[in-house]
Amino acid sequence: MIQQILLKQPEGKTIGRGDRFAPNPRFTDRLKRIRVPLPPVDERKRVVEDVDKVRRRRWLFVLSLVRLVAFVVAFLALSRFLTNAKTTRRQPN
Repeated sequence: MIQQILLKQPEGKTIGRGDRFAPNPRFTDRLKRIRVPLPPVDERKRVVEDVDKVRRRRWLFVLSLVRLVAFVVAFLALSRFLTNAKTTRRQPN
């Protein structure tokens, strides 16, 4: 019998909502490799699309922050220029 890392109740190959998993106390092989199967292709595509959506949202957020900061900096520079222009204006004789 192949030693299993996890024990499943009820035994079987399918996984249901009521299944329970527990560590196997009799498992002794320290060099056992754990294989995790890849998700089906359609699910993998959906995960990639979800990650792309999150990345796109982050970039849109960063770009909006950059635009906002650029606007504030331009506004402050313009207001500083106008206040300096008003104080350096020559008075008529």
